[in-house]
Amino acid sequence: MKQTSLEVLVSYTFAEGWYVQTDPVITRGWLASPRDAWAIPVGLDAGKVFQLGSGSISVQIGAYDFVERPRGGAEYVIRGQVQFQFPRSR
Repeated sequence: MKQTSLEVLVSYTFAEGWYVQTDPVITRGWLASPRDAWAIPVGLDAGKVFQLGSGSISVQIGAYDFVERPRGGAEYVIRGQVQFQFPRSR
């Protein structure tokens, strides 16, 4: 499968660790028919960063709708993420 993917991340952080972002993964299948070549999601994620001891944890949830998708492809995506960040000990 020959495919190109493009991921653009745009994020804005508010006070108290809240943030919103958009992080769609746009794909183009080069061997697919023109009708089925593109997958283009549009949506937002929202999250918050919490302190956890000397590290932190980021929790986010998002929803994306496909404005262009191959036949039989997903109509939307709901995703969640939990990220732990631990400082390096010296």
